[in-house]
Amino acid sequence: MFLYIIEILSVVFNLIYLVLLMQKKRLCWWFGFAGSALAVYLMYVKQLPGQSLIYAYYSFIAVYGWWNWRVKNENEKAASAWSIPVHILLNVGCVLVAVAAAFVINMYTSEKLAYEDALLTSYGFVASFMQARKIISNWIYWFVIDSASAIVYFNSGMRAYALLMLVYAALCVSGYLNWKRTTNP
Repeated sequence: MFLYIIEILSVVFNLIYLVLLMQKKRLCWWFGFAGSALAVYLMYVKQLPGQSLIYAYYSFIAVYGWWNWRVKNENEKAASAWSIPVHILLNVGCVLVAVAAAFVINMYTSEKLAYEDALLTSYGFVASFMQARKIISNWIYWFVIDSASAIVYFNSGMRAYALLMLVYAALCVSGYLNWKRTTNP
């Protein structure tokens, strides 16, 4: 029952985070921090070390995002875009890091979803940094990450988190469209 309460609280805080993030409200980072901090413990207990690590990183990114979004200047509120070559490099890097991490995880743990966990973790690092920097394509990355995460969480018995990921994936479309209106080329 205790883990279920932690999961529900984390889901609620993370959902509030995403709704506020879509609106570019700086307050989002407080909810992101709280939801991520709870998720660190939850993922650890559920034996998903990569997910536990990424939620620890999300907690750090929440602090960075709060700091980075402190400027009230209108130009700072606008989203920006990265070039295609940067995205290609990021994708190759994410896959290479994930394969290496999964290999190590398989050597030292009995995690059943090592490759999936490592891949979602490596992409999560990149996409969350993109959010904090207001890079519009973060929404595309998150759509794919959230959709795949729903399957991993469902298979790990975390039904509330699986549902949250499906809601996140749906909200990514709205977030992308909202940010697109203020994207700097």
